[in-house]
Amino acid sequence: MPEWTKEQKKAIDSRKGSILVSAAAGSGKTAVLVQRVIERLMDEKEPCPADSLLIVTFTRAATAQMKDRIYQALMSEIDKAPDNDLLKRQALLLPFARISTIDGFCNDIVRENFHDIEISPDYGILDNSQLALMCDDAVSQVMDELYRENSPEFVELVGIMANGTDDSALTDLICKLYNDSMAFARPEAFLDSLTSAYHTDAPLRDQVWGKIIINYAAKSVEYCRMLCGKMIESGKDDPVVGEKYGVGIANNAVMFDELSKVIENGSWDEIRSAVTSASVGSLGRLPNKYSSVQSESVKAQKNVLTDQLKKLAPLFCASESENKDDMDYLRPVAEKLIEAVKRYGEILGEEKKRANSYDFSDICHFALKLLVKYDESGNAEKTALAESFAERFQEILVDEYQDVNDLQNTLFWAVSRDETNMFTVGDVKQSIYRFRQAMPEIFLSRRDALNDFECDNYPAKITLDRNFRSRSGVTENVNFLFSQIMSRQMGSVDYNENEQLVAAADYEESSFPEAEMYILGDMAEKVGRESEAQFIADKIHEILSGDMKVKDKNGYRKASYRDFCILLRSAGGGKAEIYEKILAENLIPSYIESKSGFFASPEISTMLSLMRVTDNPIQDVPLLAILLSPIFGFTADELAQMRIDERKKPIYHCIRKAADSGNEKCIAFLSKIDELRMLSATLPCDRFLEEMFEKTGCKAIASAMPNGSQRKANLSMLVDYAKKYEDSGKRGLSGFIRFIDRIQRKNSDLEAAADVSEAADVVHIMTIHKSKGLEFPVCIIADLNAPFNGDAARNVAAYHPDMGICFERRDSKRKCKYPTVGKKAIDIAEKISGRSEELRVLYVAMTRAKERLICITRYDNPEKKLSAIRGEIGTEEHIMPFALLSKSSMADWLLLGFIRHPDAASLWGENSPITLPAARNMHFELIKELGSPVESTGEGEKLAADPDLLEKIKRKTEYKYPYSSLAGIMAKVSPSDLEATEFSTEYFASEKPQFLSKSGMNPANRGTATHKFMEFFDYSAESFDVDAQIERMVAEHHLTEDEAKILERDKLKRFFRNEIAARIKHSPLLLREKKVTVGVRAGDIYPDIAENSADEIIVVQGYVDCAFEENGGLVIVDYKTDRRTDEEMLKSRYKEQLKMYEFALHECTGKKIHGTVIYSFDLGRTIELD
Repeated sequence: MPEWTKEQKKAIDSRKGSILVSAAAGSGKTAVLVQRVIERLMDEKEPCPADSLLIVTFTRAATAQMKDRIYQALMSEIDKAPDNDLLKRQALLLPFARISTIDGFCNDIVRENFHDIEISPDYGILDNSQLALMCDDAVSQVMDELYRENSPEFVELVGIMANGTDDSALTDLICKLYNDSMAFARPEAFLDSLTSAYHTDAPLRDQVWGKIIINYAAKSVEYCRMLCGKMIESGKDDPVVGEKYGVGIANNAVMFDELSKVIENGSWDEIRSAVTSASVGSLGRLPNKYSSVQSESVKAQKNVLTDQLKKLAPLFCASESENKDDMDYLRPVAEKLIEAVKRYGEILGEEKKRANSYDFSDICHFALKLLVKYDESGNAEKTALAESFAERFQEILVDEYQDVNDLQNTLFWAVSRDETNMFTVGDVKQSIYRFRQAMPEIFLSRRDALNDFECDNYPAKITLDRNFRSRSGVTENVNFLFSQIMSRQMGSVDYNENEQLVAAADYEESSFPEAEMYILGDMAEKVGRESEAQFIADKIHEILSGDMKVKDKNGYRKASYRDFCILLRSAGGGKAEIYEKILAENLIPSYIESKSGFFASPEISTMLSLMRVTDNPIQDVPLLAILLSPIFGFTADELAQMRIDERKKPIYHCIRKAADSGNEKCIAFLSKIDELRMLSATLPCDRFLEEMFEKTGCKAIASAMPNGSQRKANLSMLVDYAKKYEDSGKRGLSGFIRFIDRIQRKNSDLEAAADVSEAADVVHIMTIHKSKGLEFPVCIIADLNAPFNGDAARNVAAYHPDMGICFERRDSKRKCKYPTVGKKAIDIAEKISGRSEELRVLYVAMTRAKERLICITRYDNPEKKLSAIRGEIGTEEHIMPFALLSKSSMADWLLLGFIRHPDAASLWGENSPITLPAARNMHFELIKELGSPVESTGEGEKLAADPDLLEKIKRKTEYKYPYSSLAGIMAKVSPSDLEATEFSTEYFASEKPQFLSKSGMNPANRGTATHKFMEFFDYSAESFDVDAQIERMVAEHHLTEDEAKILERDKLKRFFRNEIAARIKHSPLLLREKKVTVGVRAGDIYPDIAENSADEIIVVQGYVDCAFEENGGLVIVDYKTDRRTDEEMLKSRYKEQLKMYEFALHECTGKKIHGTVIYSFDLGRTIELD
């Protein structure tokens, strides 16, 4: 049993009320949570039954880990006391404990109580690709309705938001507002709140938007006054600067002092006048060629003053009266937008209900509907179901509480005993999921309202500050940085002694720097990232060739590749691939652990190009991509030769002309494309992709590339996405390509495959978000100079969940748009919230390191950057939040904080360093020239082959697999696969392509609908009323409206006039869609198979359409909707398949099979099999 700290023990032992645990990075919160659960289960006096606990985590991986830890801990206790009846009873109850994600818990509630909210119990969960399709359709429908309505408010809304003929900015905003609203318990109330700022008559400086701008201006002027003070100090240190610049500096200081007073006390118009008329005055002239550290610093500071004042004036873009006119004008526009969002929600909800599939936000709202009722005033009241849960759960334990949203928090309240039995754990400094609607303010407000836990003061808070992960050099330098830059204004929390990490991990003294910062100079953006990657490769080689040992559970061992992790703020846009490529050039194995980057991967981009060319070959860009790919192997010279005389014609035309002239490569290419186009017209999209892979050999090509298994897995994922697309009711290659295009236009991505084990000896490359909850011996934080996202300020609409929504105003006569106060204010609020989260992201990154933390920055002119940074800091302990807000990257923040480190004196040049005390050493270095990649063995070197190894390779390459006849034979097949095998030598289009079907529903859809109708037909009804049965099935969501329309009712009615229907109705046992599974000798299925493989067992699994009992045995009925067939063709085609069904059904039920009947809906009669 570990030795718990005092605070950990409090968290484990507290019993009589609610506790909030603020747990720092690496503080062992999961271990504490598990131990608390175990001790509650083992408590002899007041044992808590395992099934009366609700334990909620935020990922399925965390849930699985939690379950396993609790189970292992309980089993360990049982091993110590095997006769303890309490422990045995708890072990029996443990499987019934509610340990799940919040989504999983809500899903359980809904499935158990579906009847109370009128949804089908067999609903599905939409994945991201299916949801994207549905959302795209819904928002298109909303826009169609609004365009038809053509109201003045909507015309103005489109006029503001649209860019020419592109209204995607508006549709994206509608979707975002809806998604954000679903994070609230009352989505419509949240949406209504977004326009509340338009409904006020208060003076502008007292309105929410006016306050934001005035507060921002006050902070900006305060920052400028601080810089003026530093300039005055420089004048004192350098008499020449004091003499020549002194008056100018003093005048500017007075100007900012006066401006500060106006901002504090003036009206909006007075502040506006003062800000727009203010200017930074000239400093004066220094003697010719005079330069000093102080003079250069003062010049840089004066530039900052000018820049700040220049940025302030546009914020006061309208007078009080002008703003009122803007708000009156924009109010109906904003209200129309909210109306559109609500309508989008309605349509999307209808689509989901029709498809009987939902996403998890829907499921959580269904659960809330079951648990909470709201009155007209919006007051919440628990339902009887919620009260029953509250009575059942003795305690509710919530992990990662800093990431809950309003909806989730309301659900916890609903199933709790008025929040008196909650144990919540989190760390607001690690709340980095704002894009998923996490609301850290919920954690903060609860924590701020609580006192520290002493003994019996419930509810209370407990702080876990000891870090059991990292070396002290890591923790103390993290503290050094964040104690200066993280505050309530920036980061949402004051990083004081209560928040700082306390090193508690047990390590031997190190022989290497535990924290390092490198500044790479003279680097342009593109070359810079590659040079940075090269520096990282050199650093990895340097560390591995040295004597660094890392600690694991078995003690110390030599460092290896798997101990390194390269962390990136974002891996998109090919960033991660740059690092992967440079590492590979330096013979360093690596793996990108990112769920994004699917479309950017070479194997997928090539396949997308091939799909586009198959769909429409007259597309030069994708056509060039596949011609130059390894699939077809054209060279640039060959293509240039073909194009030279036909420069204005499409490349496809040039290929055709070359083929007509006898060019063999072009003939082969066109033949392959024609074959693929024929297949794409008749096969479902997923089946077509599989055929395309097979016929082009692209999987073999992908396997030969670096990370081949990953690339093959990505190709399989593409097939999976195509299958989901088809399953959603969509059809065809063209539609699938348009679906992918829509995703790419929105700068979205699909999830890539994962194909590496945790134990693989590779350098991990991942995003900081992906790394949360993980730890690595050596963490290298790269690409720190990536600029913060500043897109919001450039948009014509501004949105913030707390501040509402506003737009630029359009002048239709002058055909221009101009800014508004509301838009400027919301941009500021969004910038502050975004930067606060970026600061927390940086904290998460730096606290992943166990033994060595390496931060890498790069600048075109590092000396100039350092000079500017030096001019902004002084001896005060905390850096002004506004200084952080004015910076454009994490690298700037690191320089601001670390430049005052005692070991950073070299970064001050000739200046006298200003330092703050730091307990541990840190290595700083400015580097301008980097090494070269590791050289591979040159041609001149002759290496002697190892004869033993050569013989071993020879044996392996000459080995022949004894069961090669089984290659290509699946271990698990369906009877229909056997039918397909029998007819595989023939190729024919057995159904009409979808693009020729006016309804968009092809024969395969009709066959599916017919089988569903027969599966759910109620034989207990008084009569065979087909129309009434169809209406019932649609109402009960067994059939969709589209499926009901394409059913051929006359043919269905003919079936129920056949004597087979009466036999089924009077049968004592009726089986429909009966799943059958049986093992069959391979030789019985494939007579020509090699003798040594004939006894291998193949699993045959399928579904019997219908079987009914008659005279003590079973009769199988197989429905066929094939058209243009005759009796002999049906018998011939399906005989083997149905014989297999007979065998399998007999094996599964033990009943004799009296016979099998095919019922052909096209022929309208039964066909007895011999």
